Amino acid sequence: MQKLIYEKSQTFNLISNCSGDLERKYRAKMSEIELRRSEVNRLNEEYLQKMKVKESETYNLNKELSEIALALNMEAQKQVVIKMDTRK
Repeated sequence: MQKLIYEKSQTFNLISNCSGDLERKYRAKMSEIELRRSEVNRLNEEYLQKMKVKESETYNLNKELSEIALALNMEAQKQVVIKMDTRK
């Protein structure tokens, strides 16, 4: 009877040790996953901010380009009017 109780307690200790080891591994993996998630979120935020900056720069360049095109067109129209006036 004593031997049976001893064997059961040894089995329980073995299961308990294995369970503790698995729990530790589980927590370690969960921590690693959380670290990766936070890193992905940080990278995503960084990417979005860089995209906003690039979109703003592109918008400003397009705005400048349209202003230059408008000025160029007005200058061309002015030259046409001057040519027509000199012909009269």
